Amino acid sequence: MMEEIRKKLNEHFGFQDFLNGQAEVVERVTSGKDICVIMPTGAGKSLCYQLPALIRPGYSLVLSPLISLMKDQVDALRKKGIVAGCINSSMSMSDKRVVMDQLTQGSLKLLYVAPERLRVERFREYLRTNPPQMVIIDEAHCISQWGHDFRPDYTKIGEFVEWLGSDVQVCAFTATATPRVRQDIINVLGRPETELFVTGFKRPGLSFKVIECKGNGARKSALGRLLKDHKPTIIYASTRKNVDELVSEFDLLGYHAGLSDQARHEVQDAFMNSECPVIVATNAFGMGIDRADVRRVIHYNIPGSLEAYYQEAGRAGRDGDPAECILLHNWGDRFIHEFLIELNHPPEQVVMNTWSTLRMIAKEEDSMQIQHTQTELADLIPDCKADSQVSSAMNVLEKHGLLERGYRSDNRGTIKSLQPESVLKQSFPANTQRGIFIHRIFDFHGSTLTHGLSCSWHDLSECCGLNIDQVKRVVNSLKGAQFEWVPPFRGRSVNLLRADVVTPQIDFSEMRFHEDLERSRLDDMFAYTTARGCRQAFLIGYFGQRASDWKCGTCDLCTNTAPAVGNGNLLAELRKIRDGIATKRKIQHYMVLSNKTLEGLALIKPTTKQAALRVNGVGAKNQWYLPEFLEAIKQWKKRNGDVLDDAPPRAKAKAKPKAEPKPKANTKSEPMDDALYEHLCKIRRDIAKEQNCPAFRIFPNVAIEQLARHKPATEAEAAKLKGIGSQRAAVLSPFLEAIREWRRDTFW
Repeated sequence: MMEEIRKKLNEHFGFQDFLNGQAEVVERVTSGKDICVIMPTGAGKSLCYQLPALIRPGYSLVLSPLISLMKDQVDALRKKGIVAGCINSSMSMSDKRVVMDQLTQGSLKLLYVAPERLRVERFREYLRTNPPQMVIIDEAHCISQWGHDFRPDYTKIGEFVEWLGSDVQVCAFTATATPRVRQDIINVLGRPETELFVTGFKRPGLSFKVIECKGNGARKSALGRLLKDHKPTIIYASTRKNVDELVSEFDLLGYHAGLSDQARHEVQDAFMNSECPVIVATNAFGMGIDRADVRRVIHYNIPGSLEAYYQEAGRAGRDGDPAECILLHNWGDRFIHEFLIELNHPPEQVVMNTWSTLRMIAKEEDSMQIQHTQTELADLIPDCKADSQVSSAMNVLEKHGLLERGYRSDNRGTIKSLQPESVLKQSFPANTQRGIFIHRIFDFHGSTLTHGLSCSWHDLSECCGLNIDQVKRVVNSLKGAQFEWVPPFRGRSVNLLRADVVTPQIDFSEMRFHEDLERSRLDDMFAYTTARGCRQAFLIGYFGQRASDWKCGTCDLCTNTAPAVGNGNLLAELRKIRDGIATKRKIQHYMVLSNKTLEGLALIKPTTKQAALRVNGVGAKNQWYLPEFLEAIKQWKKRNGDVLDDAPPRAKAKAKPKAEPKPKANTKSEPMDDALYEHLCKIRRDIAKEQNCPAFRIFPNVAIEQLARHKPATEAEAAKLKGIGSQRAAVLSPFLEAIREWRRDTFW
């Protein structure tokens, strides 16, 4: 059988032989066995199901998480002469019919859809009468609640394959799955006999390296030095802002989700076709990008998990030649990830406040459907810090059946003709996209258009046979002169299902479970930066492939070029102590010591209470937590041969003056103190409770943020801040007193 398989490999893909591990997987899949394959990025896992799908009779259904990934894979297969197709929400009805006709005629071999498509009843019924011979789950780690990209719709795939029947073969593929995730995948799919195959995690051609950077300046300098060595390179940055900054400073290609479709395609083409491209991108770049000769992957910011890191780093050296995987490491990145974890798992009170605010809006607008953006809602919800907290809070409320969020594609606008049907049809013959649109929309809806038609972009696409992008271009060109167009709401609408419930009973255990899971992954990611022995051995051990005494021989640890570890491991110890205290006392982490304060302790390393009180952020309210931290610092100093001073040096920027100066309001924007912000929010809640009104009526979130950032000492200074104003001066007194107390506690 393998001789025939190799013949097909060369015929369809042009390869003479398989990569390491591919042959065994292809043989098992072709023989009809259920299998769960864990194979890292760059090891060629897509071919492991594409080739068997071509060899076996019938068609295979591929469940894939991203539209862009589906399109890339389908386009690549079609270029090889393979009949493949996808169905997704961006396609017109006519394009979908072409794919379904190919399926009915038996010419289609691979059909790509998202798991969400399985909700569509018509599609499910079609599959019942025309079942696939194989169901392939790509990015299968999304099935598991332990996976780093958990998606609820993936958990329903097990029910779907059971509904299809036991004759259908099920194959799951992923690049990143720990032993716990693998078992969860098999359990959810309900196929206990599924064979597990883990291969390809050893990548001897990849050289892993960590470069310690003390700040953003050092990080940019390190990147500049690396880029002097010209080679095809992908640089991953954590935010769009970082991408744009690096594009401007180093004249690089830039890619992120904020670019237009056309701009992204142009960047992709430039990356694929240039001889020596260097691109800086967010993690939106990479899936489906098949350039084998990438010689270097640099992580400008540390990812939040080893799964994400190894998947992205694995895009280097796919051709088997040597390549580098370099991480520019700064311990400050940890605080960004922790902040994001906190935003994605909001306090229980924020979830309850979100529900109260939504009920209040529904009552004021006399409608159970709410069309407010998350930014607008964040300004109304007491104690809410950011838009993402609104989204996370609504996720919890939706899971408990209290509300239902719509999809942007379902939002409806209004289109109204401004000229008679006959005039428009005569002016625009049906041989252009505009003409097709006009003729078909009038043929379908007639005189309704003269009064105004409520419709979604999807409705217009279905009616006219154009895809959604084409419809948008046509409507934009016709609006004003030929049609009046009121566009749909740009956000996700919210429908309240249980507005009668004043105080919902909510189980927060699942959210806290995922929060702990994300923190654990972050710990593992940072443990990699302080690993000993061999970096690649550390990575493959994490993913459960036995390394024994194997070493890559090329990483910075194997070649003794790794930098000495600085204050980072002390910072990690202090953070664990802080988190333990917070968990024990059932309070938020920052209420013990803020991240900035932990940084100060790790930098100055005080061993006495007197010295610790001179660190910014340590004061009367949290000094009781100090003994555990001071003991940890003493032990760290002993282990590292540091001197234990009874009076350690003070922070240079905080030298004690002879007399305490009169507090002044800051004139420049400063970082917001989290502990002060929370305290001001509590004062606002107490006042709101006394006055029996929503907290935002006292001060909006933006005003509380301004107070916590600028820390004014007088009413005149506070009145100049955004969201305060003279009309709210009457309620300022308790806030200013709290700020003055904070300034006294943290002055040193």
